[in-house]
Amino acid sequence: KGVDGTTGQAPDTELAETGGDSSTPYIAIAGAAVLSIGATAVFALGRRRSAAGGR
Repeated sequence: KGVDGTTGQAPDTELAETGGDSSTPYIAIAGAAVLSIGATAVFALGRRRSAAGGR
């Protein structure tokens, strides 16, 4: 044993899996689509208000 009473070996525990699964690309595409739709709506409403003489 070591000075601190341990054996110096890692315990036999399983680590959590990291990374994405097969649905990750679909979630990313859906998020990008929602962001694009929102940006288009903000842009269109801003142009409509400026064309109508609003603030």
